[in-house]
Amino acid sequence: MNANFLAEISQRGKGGAILNKLTIKNNVPTKILSEGEQRSIALANFLAETSLHNENICMVFDDPVSSLDYKRRELIVDRLAEEAKNKQVVIFTHDLTFLLSMQNKCSMLNLDCVCTTILKIKTTTGIVDDKLPWIGATVKIRTGYLKNELQNIRSVYKNTKTPQELNEYNRRAKLWCEELRETWERSIEELLFNGAVQRFSPSIETQRLKKAPFSYKLYSEIESGMKKCSDWVHDRAAGLGDKVPTPEELDEYLSECERFTAKVRKLIN
Repeated sequence: MNANFLAEISQRGKGGAILNKLTIKNNVPTKILSEGEQRSIALANFLAETSLHNENICMVFDDPVSSLDYKRRELIVDRLAEEAKNKQVVIFTHDLTFLLSMQNKCSMLNLDCVCTTILKIKTTTGIVDDKLPWIGATVKIRTGYLKNELQNIRSVYKNTKTPQELNEYNRRAKLWCEELRETWERSIEELLFNGAVQRFSPSIETQRLKKAPFSYKLYSEIESGMKKCSDWVHDRAAGLGDKVPTPEELDEYLSECERFTAKVRKLIN
């Protein structure tokens, strides 16, 4: 945990609970230790204490890496993943970088990592969704979502009878194409570079480049696939007309993306 600050933890019981107090001889901890350092000491103490009792089979953390630098964050990721080999570890976090690190570490250790999203909608809190936010979703999750959403778009297209309904189809088709473009973009970091460079990651994992299948041919396929859906994302010049792709064309856009990702996964494996 890299939390050796010559500090001591004193304990006392109160109301059936154990209270911990951080002390440093002749000093006030809050005056010489940063918030991140205090958190590191608290985590180190907590993990040491829970290791003393075999009946501790579940641990719950609330943003354990808040205020920590990336080096110590990675140490905590490693430690929590090790704990997860023998115990259930529940982590609440809003930090996507930390979430990605935990997912990657669990994948390396063949540990189950189940993610659930808890939302606040207007004034209502605690709404549970079994899906990650779009920004944190993998290519596989995104393509699955796009496939389901395309079925809804087909229904809108089939029942279109008025100009207003046509405008609604056009709007949904454009948004769908924008999300498909973002899926192509995510495939570059997740698959084409085998996760070596990821926007949420604090470091570049050079070892992953050994299996990165990047080639000019694959780049050409990405460019072609992205261009098709990108035409409907940007504000088009009036001279190009208002033709919008049909659901059948959208389906082909998605199929092209799925063929590409399937090919790259085979090259990685």
